[in-house]
Amino acid sequence: MNNHLTGTLELTHLPSDAKTDEAKAAARASGVFLETAFQIPSHTDFIAPAVDKIVRRIRKAQCVPGKESDIAMALFEALANAVIHGNHRDVTKPVQILCRYEPRQCVSIIVTDEGAGFDPGGVPDPTRSENIAADHGRGIFMMRAFMDDVWYEKGGREVHLLKKCDGPVQTLLKSYVARAANYARARRARRRRMRPPFTK
Repeated sequence: MNNHLTGTLELTHLPSDAKTDEAKAAARASGVFLETAFQIPSHTDFIAPAVDKIVRRIRKAQCVPGKESDIAMALFEALANAVIHGNHRDVTKPVQILCRYEPRQCVSIIVTDEGAGFDPGGVPDPTRSENIAADHGRGIFMMRAFMDDVWYEKGGREVHLLKKCDGPVQTLLKSYVARAANYARARRARRRRMRPPFTK
């Protein structure tokens, strides 16, 4: 499966004289950045390997220490949306991935599909009680919960994810989990009230 992760695997923007590990480390510390760019077919089997590839490079570059799992969660949702909702699992339509990581600064990722696009503003808020059980909106919510900034371009076909090294702790996910738990409790209580009384 990994053979289908095609394209330029890594573009390293370092000075031409940065040959040794020490020189590369100094170059990274001075503010230069690294990029990884490749594409995957629109099949869900390729999502996890792509996420693993990106996260390994981010961890190696020490861009956002301790926050790699947040990026993995958000990237997985972005790729799932692109494969399933954007390209409708059409394996002839690739999903493009561009990741730029600046050590100790930030990670930015762009995921682009070849679909018709959509209006992000029209997606229902999954934290509202009437939408808790809905299938739409949770992927975007998860991306925004785990990243410091998320925005769309190209009519919704391109999502941008940004994670800062010193970004604030996100609380959206905790809020969503709390509301989902409250909704589940309310549904259970309602079912109990509607249950006919036991009679002998």
